[in-house]
Amino acid sequence: MAKKHGVEFDTPNPSYKIQGDLPLWHHAGEDPSKIQYHNTAAANCLRQNHGVLLVHEGMEVLRRLEDQAHKTSSRCHCVACNADRRSKGCENPHACTEQVARTLSRLIPKWDPRKGEGDAGANSQESQDDNVFRPPPPITLVAEGFRVLTHPPRYAQRVVQPRPQQRDPTSTITRVVFIGSATRRDGEGKLRAGGGIWYGPENPGNMSLQLLDNEPQTSRRAEIAATLIVVQQTARDQPLAVYGSRSIVGPEMTQKLETREDQGWFGTPDRDLLQVLAAELRARTVQTKLCNVDTAQQLGNQGRREALALAREGCLRGEQTLINLHIDPGKQLRGAKLSSLTQAVAYASIKEKREPVIRRATENNIKQIMDAAKEIFSVCPTPEQIWKSIRHKDLSRQVKNFLWKSIHGAHRIGTFWKHIPECGERATCNFCNETEDLEHVLIKCRRPGQSEVWSLARNLWMRKCNSWPEPSLGSILGCGLATFRDERGKNSPGLARLYRILVSESIFVIWKIRNDTVINHDGQPVPENMIHNKWLQAINLHLTFDRALTNHAKYGKQNSIKSSLVLQTWSSTLLNEELLPGDWIKHPRVLVGIEPKSSHPPSQPSGRRGRGR
Repeated sequence: MAKKHGVEFDTPNPSYKIQGDLPLWHHAGEDPSKIQYHNTAAANCLRQNHGVLLVHEGMEVLRRLEDQAHKTSSRCHCVACNADRRSKGCENPHACTEQVARTLSRLIPKWDPRKGEGDAGANSQESQDDNVFRPPPPITLVAEGFRVLTHPPRYAQRVVQPRPQQRDPTSTITRVVFIGSATRRDGEGKLRAGGGIWYGPENPGNMSLQLLDNEPQTSRRAEIAATLIVVQQTARDQPLAVYGSRSIVGPEMTQKLETREDQGWFGTPDRDLLQVLAAELRARTVQTKLCNVDTAQQLGNQGRREALALAREGCLRGEQTLINLHIDPGKQLRGAKLSSLTQAVAYASIKEKREPVIRRATENNIKQIMDAAKEIFSVCPTPEQIWKSIRHKDLSRQVKNFLWKSIHGAHRIGTFWKHIPECGERATCNFCNETEDLEHVLIKCRRPGQSEVWSLARNLWMRKCNSWPEPSLGSILGCGLATFRDERGKNSPGLARLYRILVSESIFVIWKIRNDTVINHDGQPVPENMIHNKWLQAINLHLTFDRALTNHAKYGKQNSIKSSLVLQTWSSTLLNEELLPGDWIKHPRVLVGIEPKSSHPPSQPSGRRGRGR
């Protein structure tokens, strides 16, 4: 079980006490490239006669090498060797001493107590500046060094760039650099993220970078990548001050670093870059400052502008930047600290490391959503953005669940019934005599329901916009990605929000009508006036909720909606809107501009009936 979940002992900066408290034999820090000698005669003598099991016990044996009277011979008669012969029955104490030295020499350097606790340089010095990188303090208990889930993650492979030459050790000049990041859409509508690195006017080190296609295209990741490149290209013994524009890298590498490493970086965006950056900063021997550009004094404004200009250039330059993700083995800290791991984090981490199951239906639906989003909304979403869109705040909880199951093809319709005995006829629509898949239910079915609902949605939309995007399965499932522009070419959040509401509420009304027809009424069509009123009720209910959610005092900042956004969403769609005040949110009985249909047939005109003869 321990091997399955990658349990091992590791810490990046072990103290002398921790080094000594670990087992000398079969040490967790043995160098796998070196041959180990645990079963020699001297090794057996150390365990059986000397009682040497831990590293600090082996170090006591090595102290005799400091005695000038000790001789490198089996006939040594120094005080320590004579004592071992008399009290412990050791025939060759010097051979046992050499065995301890040989065993320690086969450890990774950070675990060898003879090399001291290491010199972290200015990184380990106390400083009042919160922007200075300081690695977390060494662990004090062996139990704190056990880590779990240390298997390497599935990150993209990167080329390894050679490290730069070390600078002149006599120089103490701090290298100052400004970092910028930006996002832009290219000619195909794809979002691109770029970073900028600016050392100074006409400096040959100034550069732009663009993230790879398979990376998240965010400004945050671009800034982290630019910072990592700067640290890798700077000599480890040269002081460095990095000024970023977004206050991202500094907090991650100072206040949050210990917590992130204890939790194995689980749930941290861009953790593949942050882990490498933390290892590179640990390897530096002098002070490293990670500041916000606002704290810069003389060149602050110019540096920020120049770095941002380079970042914007990097977004669209077309040449993508490969980043070195190699970590020195001695500075790599994998997995999560076992002593501080919670069950929730452990469970989620184990699930994350499993290979994802690829579903054919899911892949097909994701592709349709991508194509529809590019055609209708002029955006090129990633699968991650698509999954995030179905959790949009404008969608109701029922609609979110419906969209999730729809993308996965998890509804019990169509081909689901073909492989179940005596249920094959359920796969076919009894009205159209065609396979009743989701596209058929929501768009193509000729049974009263879907066409009437889409006609109502179109009529309400045309009150606000001149063109109605014809619904397709991709645009329906990707309605959370909707973006529209006004006459001036600027994003219209109100128009996009109205589209999300109309499409999401319409598809769920169609779905409920279909289920009611097939399950409760044996396929008998629902009256048109009932379809009309069901849809109208759903839209008016959403409008009522929007008006109520503008109460910030009652619902809080997270759950409430801005009044201006509600006004932008529903303007030009209301009933008798010309009679309403400008701010109609708190006005009673505000409804959309489509009136309900009567559920009763028109009555006969009253009059005197003639008498028959």
